Amino acid sequence: MDTKLDQRKPGWPYMSGYRIEKTSTDGPYTTYVLPGYGGSGHAVMKCAGIIPGIDMSYDTLDCDSCFQKASAPPGYMQISYCRKGSCEVVMNDNQICFLSEGDLCMTIPEKNRMIASRIPSGRYEGLTIIIETKVAQKELDKHFSFADIDLESLKQKLFTDRNIFFLRSRSEINHIFYEVDKAEESMRNSYLPLKIVELLVLLDNVMLGKEDSIPQFSRTVVERTRRCHSFLVKNPTLKTTSKELAEKYKLAETSLRECFRSIYGQPIGAFKKNLRMKYAARLLEENPLMQISDAAAMCGYGNQSKFASAFKAVIGSSPALYRSKFCNDKIGDESD
Repeated sequence: MDTKLDQRKPGWPYMSGYRIEKTSTDGPYTTYVLPGYGGSGHAVMKCAGIIPGIDMSYDTLDCDSCFQKASAPPGYMQISYCRKGSCEVVMNDNQICFLSEGDLCMTIPEKNRMIASRIPSGRYEGLTIIIETKVAQKELDKHFSFADIDLESLKQKLFTDRNIFFLRSRSEINHIFYEVDKAEESMRNSYLPLKIVELLVLLDNVMLGKEDSIPQFSRTVVERTRRCHSFLVKNPTLKTTSKELAEKYKLAETSLRECFRSIYGQPIGAFKKNLRMKYAARLLEENPLMQISDAAAMCGYGNQSKFASAFKAVIGSSPALYRSKFCNDKIGDESD
């Protein structure tokens, strides 16, 4: 088998329905730059052919949204994998779900019922695999017959009762994409096709349980959860429980917990802890003479040892070392 990356323009004609600001080519890679919605930034998709009929794109989105209502050509499947950040997906029934780190979704673009998407944190990193099913099937039958992959059968299995297939983070799938990321450039041509085949075999044999589904939320739940998040950011030292927050924003506690984690990638408790420790770090930066015990008390810690442990877990060093390093760095900057 000739393992050179497919020399046709990768990502095309799939990308032909999108408004593209810039296109550039560097060896086997074609990079597409898409505008962010309302001038919010841009999205970069660096595409390469894997085998005829299968392209892969390294996606970096620095924007609020780059969603476009493009008409995808028929006969394609798309696999999207989230590496960092999260992506909010709005369905045509106004239900909302979030593709978070390690999650995967598959779509048949011409049947996609997604009506909008946005990037809650303003940055998303992921990988997209674009499959032209008829062309890819011929290559799979010719060179990877041992894998016994039938793309039409896979479509029937995953999309019989759904328009979009979501799969919550799984270690075996995360491992595949980890190896794709770490592959040396010199071995990518022969290695990447094998990893794509491995992924397709896993998806063809996936057994879904309730824990694998990605929860969907109403717009009301999402909006109230965002208000809760804003409240916490404005009040980093406030002591409050998830139950109290749920009551304040008129949500079921379970809904608030699930939606918060889906949007922001961590539980409410961990988020509050991070906020408090970052606030503590700022206190130590701005008040070099402040006692660490005072900073701990202002952040709701009566036990200085527990505060120091929490501070180190979030910031990476003890409060004393952090302040010492910050002060030394500041003195160095002023003397330059």
